[in-house]
Amino acid sequence: VGTTTTQQLRNYISRTISPKIFMRDGFTCKKCGDNSGGNLHAHHIYDFANYELLRLNKYNFITLCSECHINDFHSIYYCNQTNTLQDLEDWLGYQYEFRNELMQEHNKYY
Repeated sequence: VGTTTTQQLRNYISRTISPKIFMRDGFTCKKCGDNSGGNLHAHHIYDFANYELLRLNKYNFITLCSECHINDFHSIYYCNQTNTLQDLEDWLGYQYEFRNELMQEHNKYY
């Protein structure tokens, strides 16, 4: 009683946080620039499984299209491994826009 399940948390993220991340990122994939709509994902930079205290942090998300997220990023950095900011930046080829804010939040807890 009173415990939030992983699925409830994911549903909350999908309904509440993802739209805010998409808006912040101009409804555009930050890897390829796709802004056609309907195919965006709010990707956790520090992965959901290993970084519980960053799961809902707005700086721990970046907008990716489904192609870049699933078929590109997660074909290299698998869902069941620890993913980090460095992994994301290596893959993007540039420094994440909210790097300093995310590092500050990360360093509070880890």
